[in-house]
Amino acid sequence: MLGFEPPHFGPTATLGGTIACNLSGPRRPYVGSARDFILGTRIINGKGEVLKFGGQVMKNVAGFDVSRLMAGSHGTLGALLDISLKVCQNRHRKSR
Repeated sequence: MLGFEPPHFGPTATLGGTIACNLSGPRRPYVGSARDFILGTRIINGKGEVLKFGGQVMKNVAGFDVSRLMAGSHGTLGALLDISLKVCQNRHRKSR
């Protein structure tokens, strides 16, 4: 499950729009914002160049994480093509 619990604004709502606006929902104070769950992105910028930032797995990297900068940019830095996200286990499952 997604840890940041994005709001659903209708049938046309997308995950890319949620990440571009950094919408996180009511669990933000407890688990963090949508930005905290981004591992990597692939974007297309204003020049038509396809750029890739981050990765698809959790790893320790040095330097500024540009993929997290895309969260909250409202598409001004580029259009999101692919997004890699961390997911959480559902802790509300009944144990047998």
